[in-house]
Amino acid sequence: MKRLKPSDRYAAILREKGEKATKARIGLLVALERERFPISIKELGTKVKAPDPSTLYRSLKALAEKGLVREIMTDKKEARYEIAIGRAHHHHVVCTSCGLMKDVRVCPEKAIAPASLGFSKITGHTLEFFGICKSCA
Repeated sequence: MKRLKPSDRYAAILREKGEKATKARIGLLVALERERFPISIKELGTKVKAPDPSTLYRSLKALAEKGLVREIMTDKKEARYEIAIGRAHHHHVVCTSCGLMKDVRVCPEKAIAPASLGFSKITGHTLEFFGICKSCA
């Protein structure tokens, strides 16, 4: 069986999710796939040669709403993005000094009983940890 190129695979996934499979969106997904840790819009913009940050931001928001990209907020209220396709659910620990991010595979979502809080269900969540890495300590 022939393996699809990332651009063809992402084009198919975008169409499957009801999104336009534009070169720009495919390029965003390919660029995010290459990153080991979440990156900022500014960093991503240099990798995909985006026309302007607002266009890039709108595309990332649309992809995040479809569950294809994850938005992570840092302690400085800066959004960073990572590919969600093919990656297990996880959180992050972020160094408040240098910005280093590491994945955290522990998730407390299953420990929450929505009914006990007056909710019918939990539809999503974010959880990031902040601290100082060994290099900055």
